[in-house]
Amino acid sequence: MSNVVSLDDYRPNQFSKDSAVTRPRFKNVLKRMNIGAVTPNAVEQLLQAHETTARAYVEHLFARFDSGDWGDVCEEDSKINEESVSDGSMVMGVYPIHQNTPDVKVWLVLDGGHETATVLMPEDY
Repeated sequence: MSNVVSLDDYRPNQFSKDSAVTRPRFKNVLKRMNIGAVTPNAVEQLLQAHETTARAYVEHLFARFDSGDWGDVCEEDSKINEESVSDGSMVMGVYPIHQNTPDVKVWLVLDGGHETATVLMPEDY
């Protein structure tokens, strides 16, 4: 997961109105996070999928993740994530890159220690 780009490296100026997350299971999953990053490939794919709202979508993913919404993970992975929130292990969310392309996924990975969260495409891992 090297070669990451800071979220501040691109700044679309439109934000999604639906960035609020409903029914949170956890709060502050990202409370110890110091660095939020997006791989260059993910930036390119997100910009293609969302154009001017890519940053808002990434912020929406972080909000979902922070509330314990892991996206499209199986029940077993969801349980592992719930344990990992408590013990400081790696936590992973899987989300569609866009509602029009539900089979194309983007990952959000919180490293062990919970200091760095990275948005990446599966092939970037």
